Order: sequence, then structure tokens, then C-alpha cells
Amino acid sequence: MALSIVLFVIGLGLVIYIAEKLVKGVVGTSLGFGISTFLVSVIFIGFDPENLALGAVASFEGVAGIALGSVIGAAMVAMALAFGITALLAPMEFEQAPK
Repeated sequence: MALSIVLFVIGLGLVIYIAEKLVKGVVGTSLGFGISTFLVSVIFIGFDPENLALGAVASFEGVAGIALGSVIGAAMVAMALAFGITALLAPMEFEQAPK
């Protein structure tokens, strides 16, 4: 039990450290190229490394359906959140609703 807690704390610390380095790298890249930080983060962070790892393991184990479902599900959630947040911040106005 104690080993599990120690490993969890070490893993959490690594995730926080690596996330901090990733954010600094994305900001540095965007400043270096003179482009939007959002664009760089969508391109590089949007690859979703945990789903890529899950997909690789699932494909290796012969359950490609899990890999495909994970990637498609993550993409759908990302698009839904992006559209939903955008609609909340800048709602579209229509003169007449289509039939």
C-alpha cells in the first residue's frame, strides 16, 4: 500500500513537472516563430500523448477497436468543447432559423 502511494506521488510530480516544461516550450515556440500560442498548443498539445500511448498498446495487444475508439472519442470531445466554449463567448445570431 505504501509503495502505491509513493509511486502515485512520484507520478503526480512527474506529470506536473513535464506539463510545466511543455507549456514553457509552447510559449517559447510561439514567441520564436511569432505566431499565436493557441495555434502552437493546438498543433503540439492536441496530439494527446496519452491517447497515442493507449492506441499503441491496444494495437500491440490486438484490440485495435479500443485504440480507434479512444482517438475518435478524444477528438470528438475536443471539438465539442471548442465549439461549446466558442458559442458561449461569441454566440451566433440568426435573423431567421432554417427550416
